[in-house]
Amino acid sequence: MSRIDIVYDGRAYSLAGVDLEELEGRILSASNGGPAVGLRVNEGEGTVRGVDLLINANTGVSLAAISTD
Repeated sequence: MSRIDIVYDGRAYSLAGVDLEELEGRILSASNGGPAVGLRVNEGEGTVRGVDLLINANTGVSLAAISTD
């Protein structure tokens, strides 16, 4: 199992079950003037809460693939 750690607006989020390259492609498309991307991610540890992030050409976001094996 693996997950992707995401930093968006200075806050940490995570996402599991998504291919890193596919996610990067969606974000790059939005960053290059394509349609905005809505991304449902997890926030928190222990009790996880779903959060929707909006990614567009003006969004700064960082991704890191984390192996949980």
